[in-house]
Amino acid sequence: MNRKDNRDYLMTRKLENKMATQIVISENDIENYWEQARPYLIRDMVKAKHILVKTEVEAKEIEGKLKKGGKFEDLAKQYSQDTGTKDRGGDLGWISKDKVVKEFGDAAFSLKVGKISPPVKTQYGYHLILVEGKKNKDDQTLEDHREFIRNNLQQE
Repeated sequence: MNRKDNRDYLMTRKLENKMATQIVISENDIENYWEQARPYLIRDMVKAKHILVKTEVEAKEIEGKLKKGGKFEDLAKQYSQDTGTKDRGGDLGWISKDKVVKEFGDAAFSLKVGKISPPVKTQYGYHLILVEGKKNKDDQTLEDHREFIRNNLQQE
């Protein structure tokens, strides 16, 4: 991408962001979207954090630090290779099993709230996973999805 293309791209993104903040999404719009999309939005979910490292040896070293009382968030910031979550202490937010690789999903959804997994091998490396919450699909409401719906409507 040359400088002109880069500048044009940045200007377009800035304009899109400005326009998105000016779009008014009504409560009625959100409720209609919820009623139509509800079957596709609702999934069993977990609120998870993770620390991703390259080797099992590294994962076991960090696991040892956690067992000695190390704070998960601090260790994620220090060691995690996931640049998208590292600065947030490994926070992935609420995830559904269909949005992550199988090994990660199987481990995260089998953990009890507040527990940390042993090292989990995936195509990305080794993960230590902390589950902070669970939401059964039958217990979810519009409030659980309101921000996601608002963002989708603004993008449309």
